[in-house]
Amino acid sequence: MCGFFGEIATKPSEVNLAELHKSIFHRGPDDSGSEKGEHWMLGFNRLSIIDLSESGHQPMWDSSHRYVIVFNGEIYNYKELKETFVNDVTLRSSSDTEILLRLLIDKKESALQYLNGMFSFVFIDTVSGDFIAARDRLGVKPFYYFYNKTTFRFASELKALLKWPDATRDINPEALNEYLFLKYISGEKTIFKDYYKLKAAHFIKGNFNAPEHLSIQRYWEMPVHEGMSEKSIGELEESFESIFSNAVSIRLRSDVPVGIFLSGGIDSSLVGAFASKTSHREQIAAFTVGYNEKKYDESGVARQTAKHLGIRSETILLGPSRLSDIDTLVEYYDEPFADSSALPSYHLCKAAAEHGTVFLTGDGGDESFAGYRRYIRALNNASIQNIPGVLKSLSKTASSVFAKYSNIAYKLRKVGTDTETSVAFMDDLPYNPIYDYVYSDGVIANRSQWVKDKMEQYWLKNGFPITAKQQYWDLALYLPDDILVKMDRASMANSIEVRSPFLDYRIVEWAATIPGKYLIDNQKGKKLLRDLCNKYLPSTVTNAPKSGFGVPLHDWFAAKEGNAFFKQRITDPSFALKNNIKVDHLCKIADMHMNQQSQRRFGEFFWAILMYDAWYRKYMY
Repeated sequence: MCGFFGEIATKPSEVNLAELHKSIFHRGPDDSGSEKGEHWMLGFNRLSIIDLSESGHQPMWDSSHRYVIVFNGEIYNYKELKETFVNDVTLRSSSDTEILLRLLIDKKESALQYLNGMFSFVFIDTVSGDFIAARDRLGVKPFYYFYNKTTFRFASELKALLKWPDATRDINPEALNEYLFLKYISGEKTIFKDYYKLKAAHFIKGNFNAPEHLSIQRYWEMPVHEGMSEKSIGELEESFESIFSNAVSIRLRSDVPVGIFLSGGIDSSLVGAFASKTSHREQIAAFTVGYNEKKYDESGVARQTAKHLGIRSETILLGPSRLSDIDTLVEYYDEPFADSSALPSYHLCKAAAEHGTVFLTGDGGDESFAGYRRYIRALNNASIQNIPGVLKSLSKTASSVFAKYSNIAYKLRKVGTDTETSVAFMDDLPYNPIYDYVYSDGVIANRSQWVKDKMEQYWLKNGFPITAKQQYWDLALYLPDDILVKMDRASMANSIEVRSPFLDYRIVEWAATIPGKYLIDNQKGKKLLRDLCNKYLPSTVTNAPKSGFGVPLHDWFAAKEGNAFFKQRITDPSFALKNNIKVDHLCKIADMHMNQQSQRRFGEFFWAILMYDAWYRKYMY
């Protein structure tokens, strides 16, 4: 796991390499290097995981000194690729980087179809001028770039691109508008104009002699859940065990010890169960977050799981966080990012870094196996969502009678919203009346078009069941642009690597074939995984309620200190959103929240506003 930066241009810019290395030092504190040619420059910071020797140094050249690569991530099946494709080649290292380099030399972009891993990389043929940049299928590893027809710059984090002397920082109004409704920035956009993200499962191809001909192509399609398998539940479980066992096994490949982030949930517990089968148990350690607030604490269930599996368990007790910690988060997230679970994720990774370097997690299980509560809510609310259009229209009209910050206004607006939009944005409706009350007229005016664009881009309209549509939405949008961003930045900020077997693309493809009846019913999701849990784990794990990785935002903002902190930020003359938000209305909502005068909970909404302001203070002043 590492970080890189570079530039391919007609005439590369003068830039302070030391400053670039420093900006992503946290991603790779073990080694660094840079190389340059007439039309290119590559820089790298290394976190040593496989082949700890100098042979794994990057940028890495082939033996002919013609081809060079920088590569962030892990190719989990590198041993199999070596045996199949490069077994007759003398290698200088035992690293997956060199296997990837050889595969790219021989197969160019066709090599991508063989890779099982999390990765982003840039590969250059310094003689022909051809280059390839790519990102893994599910978007686990980031790839940011700047492009202006003559210059192509790239980096593992956006902050590195801002180190060029001519770097601009003009806010992208479309990205800001999306953030205000979605709470993160999706797809290829970033918060700055002219800066982009390479989307998951895409690659860039070009030649440094003609940089204006840059080409971006997709190499893998996100599977749509069709539920076509005719196997019995027993046969499906056997099939899953085979794939999952291998997915866990290849993610245990490391030249440093591997631990597990073990919660009380079934996803990480299954990872622990299969890891304990695959590896020597004394080599596996489970790390669990403990909270003083019992509502958020799953450490008891996790310890019971570890004991049952015979693996060592350590509880990392996280003390009370503070709202002011938001200023620490923006240092690493580079863009406005309002998922509040980034805070405990960061503190978990910070504490875990004292115990190890590589950890397995259960990320990805909810998306492929229908584990989110909103999937169940959508099924249970189907009758409400399918009421006649005239009643929806009446409900929408009725919502305007009540105060926009009231609970009943929200519920009526939700019923009055068309079915697909309401279900797609199940956790936070874009037509939430509180937005009409707090956001400026200019922000609200752009909402309908933004919703339309998002629905057309990510929402299937071809008759698939509602759960399948939600899964596609989450796999294509929420997973790469929220969940995986959260964990990549939290882990890399603390120089550790996180791997998730559920993000093996073979599992995502396989899960798309499971009949819906084996995934979810009106009470629980992840039915197949729950059944499998009964074979390996105590019933307390299988039946444990899903708690998530939450932050007590409601309590924080209801406290006098939290209320004062929030109002001090939003009433400051330099408040970043003063032209986008009606500050007096927002202050009124904050006071109502503190005085418990509303049934609505606004903690996540307040957090998103604070996060943007904290980001702006860090990156724009």
